[in-house]
Amino acid sequence: TGARVQASIEDYRDVMVSLFAEGAGAYVDVRTLESRLLYARNNVDSQRETMDIVLAREDAGLVPYQDVTRARSNLANTEAAIPLLVTMHEAARNRLAILLAKPPGALNELLAEPYVAPEVSTDIVLDLPAELLRRRPDVRRSERNLAAQIARIGEATADLYPSFSLTGILSLTADTFDNLGDGLGWSLIPGVRWNLFTGGKIRGRIKAEEALAQQALASYELTVLNALGEVENNLVALRQEEIRRDLLEVATEASEQSVDLVNTEYLEGLTDFQSYLDAQRVLFSQQDELAKSGGQVIAYLVDLNRAMGGGWSLDDPDPDLPPQEETGAVNSG
Repeated sequence: TGARVQASIEDYRDVMVSLFAEGAGAYVDVRTLESRLLYARNNVDSQRETMDIVLAREDAGLVPYQDVTRARSNLANTEAAIPLLVTMHEAARNRLAILLAKPPGALNELLAEPYVAPEVSTDIVLDLPAELLRRRPDVRRSERNLAAQIARIGEATADLYPSFSLTGILSLTADTFDNLGDGLGWSLIPGVRWNLFTGGKIRGRIKAEEALAQQALASYELTVLNALGEVENNLVALRQEEIRRDLLEVATEASEQSVDLVNTEYLEGLTDFQSYLDAQRVLFSQQDELAKSGGQVIAYLVDLNRAMGGGWSLDDPDPDLPPQEETGAVNSG
């Protein structure tokens, strides 16, 4: 039936939406790890400078050797984070390449471009009409399956009623070609077929189809509820992660100022070296969390796009239109 064909089309759309979302998520992972690596390497450079300063001060007899060991430990811990990040970054690059049907290592040109994080407009997302949920391929597929099952009830019910047919018989009575037109004619014999003695079987089939329709309806309702839940969860996650990212930006900026102040105080002998090391560790930790949070905001936006069905925009046609009347292509944006 047409409904079954449309349900199959929605299966294809569902796969494509998931594929595009996976690709976008992989790209976000790659760029997030690049940011984390940049913070780690900048901190390593800064802590090496600290190490040189401490070694010079220790040689001059201004600080104990314990400050040197502490600086070396702090530097080594920060350097130890880099190999793991490099491994994760390479794995993310290869995953993205595979999703783009390219061999590993084939994305150097694409990833050579500087990364600019997209702006997230939560206001636009929150203003989208709820009807756009019906663009989700799984919701549309479930609705088409329900429509097909309801149609099957009608087909089964139709078997209860008699069917009529007309059988035509061609008669030829002329004995010569000269009077052929006078001897040619049609005889129509009406026919009636009625499943009179199989009504119980047909009624049983109707009940079975009705039960399947109830299952299809329950499946459709559950699909819609799950869709609403996914959208709500992703909206909350997106908004809360934006709040967390903004707070981490404030914390990171304060930590950068703290490192500068404590460095000055240490060089002037107004504070101990441990305070300076603690400030450096806090800064690196917060910068790393900031990079992860920034990437997570975009990842939640991708997940929200997928939860809304992918490929939507404010200019899309009415979602009430049948799938064959839509003109928008399916993508995750």
